[in-house]
Amino acid sequence: MKRRPTNLADYKQPLPHAIVDCLKDRPHPREGDNLGLWLDKYLPLAPDSFELKAEARTDILSRFFCARKLGRPIAWRSRSASEVVARQAQSCEAMFGKEGTYYLRLPMRVEGRLLIDYARLSTIESSLSFHATLGVPRIPGSALKGLLRATMRSEGDPELDELLGSPDLERDNDKTHKRGRLVLFDAFPDGSFELDLDVLTPHFGDYYGDTTGKTPPA
Repeated sequence: MKRRPTNLADYKQPLPHAIVDCLKDRPHPREGDNLGLWLDKYLPLAPDSFELKAEARTDILSRFFCARKLGRPIAWRSRSASEVVARQAQSCEAMFGKEGTYYLRLPMRVEGRLLIDYARLSTIESSLSFHATLGVPRIPGSALKGLLRATMRSEGDPELDELLGSPDLERDNDKTHKRGRLVLFDAFPDGSFELDLDVLTPHFGDYYGDTTGKTPPA
């Protein structure tokens, strides 16, 4: 029988006693909770380092976010996120009229697992980006804009600078930079979403082996 690498009972929530007392009746996040707050503030951490060490990471994250039913991750739902998506559409319709002329709403479904902003600072080695207020996974509008810019550039689209603006790369000269006419909002889950664990194995041999610090990781 494989011995557990650590005693999870030794992991503590580094919070004021009053908050810990409030969480005693809520040991795990529930539907409607701010999952980003749970991930950043409420996870039990090792008291000696205030970190979620690798040997306990899978157990704790699975228990908090990925408890499985019939072999599948639990589907989380956020009424607040759905309401934000609906309000955005209503606001655009009130300002610009019928969809299709001045604004578009693009419902999309991911074909596989999606990892956003995993390099953000966190007590976990690789983290996930949640909306600060809604506590749901989101794709920032800036990431969507960068993806669209890369696609338009690769296709040689002549409207690139007109729609997305000219990147401000030369601050010290007199070049005039355009502000793009296209606005992209964050993408939110409209309905339910699932969270699950995975393994990342980055291979950056040149980066790790460069003692001068001049080689980028990618």
